[in-house]
Amino acid sequence: MKKGFLKKLGTIVLGAFMAVSTIGFTVGLTACNFDDDNDHEIVTPVPDPEPDDPIIDPDDPSIEDPDDGKQDPDDGKEDPENPPIEEPEDPDKEDPDDGKEDPDNPPIEEPEEPVNPPEPDKPSREELIEAFDSIYGYTVSASGDDFIRDENGNPIKTFKSDELYETVETFLKTKTMTATNLTTLYENYYGKFSTVEHLFTNYSDQDNEYTIASLCEYEEPETENDKCFKIVQIPMDLNSNSFEILEQNLNALRPLDITRTEYDYKVSNLDYATEDYFTIDVDQNDKEFLDKCVDLAYLNEQKPQNSLILFQNGTSEPAGYDIGNHYKIDMKVITFGDSEISIDNREVRSSGVLGAGWVNNIMNYEKDIQDGHTYVVIQENGSKLITNVDKIDYNEDISKSIQNAKQKSKEPTIIL
Repeated sequence: MKKGFLKKLGTIVLGAFMAVSTIGFTVGLTACNFDDDNDHEIVTPVPDPEPDDPIIDPDDPSIEDPDDGKQDPDDGKEDPENPPIEEPEDPDKEDPDDGKEDPDNPPIEEPEEPVNPPEPDKPSREELIEAFDSIYGYTVSASGDDFIRDENGNPIKTFKSDELYETVETFLKTKTMTATNLTTLYENYYGKFSTVEHLFTNYSDQDNEYTIASLCEYEEPETENDKCFKIVQIPMDLNSNSFEILEQNLNALRPLDITRTEYDYKVSNLDYATEDYFTIDVDQNDKEFLDKCVDLAYLNEQKPQNSLILFQNGTSEPAGYDIGNHYKIDMKVITFGDSEISIDNREVRSSGVLGAGWVNNIMNYEKDIQDGHTYVVIQENGSKLITNVDKIDYNEDISKSIQNAKQKSKEPTIIL
């Protein structure tokens, strides 16, 4: 403010000096105007002007500003003739109130709009035909114009076990034994049973084999064993991944290419009941007796849990095993493991001439063996692998029944 004031003061002084000089110059010219006709006119002399005020240099730092330190009365006041120019707001400048919520006007929360996934592309007719024919692949929707999709709209790739089973069933019911023997494979394998319930089906990539395991009941049983556990195994290669080619390969099979195995039985742990399945010579509950046989069959071993146990009707044996005339209980124990399904063949033979009787000998085995008597012989006849578990489908109703038909558990007696 001091420098501006000195500049303004210097300008005023300089202007005054120039004005005085101009007046003096004009008067001097008037006084020196000589008239040719009046050569003797007396001219009044003009007094010399007062000495000029010294010129003040506004930038001289040695000169003090008399108003220095005093507040300009116009400071802070707006000049009406020159209003201040309002500069535009900087959009990048941060507002100190940003992010603060006005308590009087809380923000209104707008509901989020649901994000709908984009509509999937519809498959072409060629893609639908290819998917319909594929064994490992996309499943066509019920309408037949699209794939079965997940929640994101992507086609779901599956192994079509239901369609595979239907293809095999159709093959068994239409393929005849020979050109002259018009009996179908299905009639040949299952026609003598009054009921057939499939326990499970399985396709093994490792064995290239399709397995159907069924629980059947004979329409006209030839023995006292009126039930059958039947296994049908069909060679099958699905590398072509085509139902059309699979049907061609199945029709080219001969009946001898298909393996059939049957295990007849009288009763299983699925159908224990109060009725007598065995002719027992003492007052003994069937279930307790059969549970005891299973305990002895797995003596010194871990008895499998939730297995299907099939009992053949007991048979009399005339001699052998150093126990003379005895009774044989034959059982098949089907175990469903994580990687395979197997059948253990176990036998319990009880003497009919030693001890108090073959039934009592089985029921009192632990006590008799501790006394040094050997009235019972336990025999293992090996294990048979049914199939490698790969793509297995169980009958849920039968599976639940097997899980609920737990045998009476008992710690095995260790014989040293």
